[in-house]
Amino acid sequence: MQFRQACQSLALALTTFCVAAMAAPVKFDIPAQPAPSALMAFSKQAGVEVVFSADDLKPVQTPAVKGNYEPEQMLTLLLKGSGFTASRNSGGKFVVTREKPPAPSAVTGRVMSENTSKAVAGARIRVVGSAVTATTDRSGRFRLEDMPAGVQSVVILADEYAPTRVTDVNVRAGTDTALGEIHLRSRPDGVTKLDEYVLSAQKDVV
Repeated sequence: MQFRQACQSLALALTTFCVAAMAAPVKFDIPAQPAPSALMAFSKQAGVEVVFSADDLKPVQTPAVKGNYEPEQMLTLLLKGSGFTASRNSGGKFVVTREKPPAPSAVTGRVMSENTSKAVAGARIRVVGSAVTATTDRSGRFRLEDMPAGVQSVVILADEYAPTRVTDVNVRAGTDTALGEIHLRSRPDGVTKLDEYVLSAQKDVV
């Protein structure tokens, strides 16, 4: 029993030593070239196996990189901006795979009349600087799909109401952002054109 435990401890120590050695900085000198060739050069210079699809990576060009880097750092530099990423598996090999696309984001809300407190159906919603649009349903609710991440502005247009812009809409990747109720001002009788009414999603939307 003690002998087995000693062997297991020795194996663990050797594994830890090997992983640490593989993570030590290595002197690299890889010229700019197609990714499959660059990864082969990396594998040879780092002394570690790399698993990848040559067909998928064939169109990718990697930059020239020269210097002392840990293998993971080097792969990050080679694959930066390529749409691919590398990770080490349990066997110590690096596996190159496509980066997962960011999860879609959405913005939801409800458009109401400021004067009557009734839902505004058929209001047209668009995201400024984007092709993303939506229309409110009977209950005044809307959902903007595939929203770009970041701070956005939303414009709402509806018959008989002043055009309304909602600023400071903070969209986070992969999440739904709820705006709550947006109250539109009615267009006065006889007025055909009104200036845009501006609201802040952080202050004026409940």
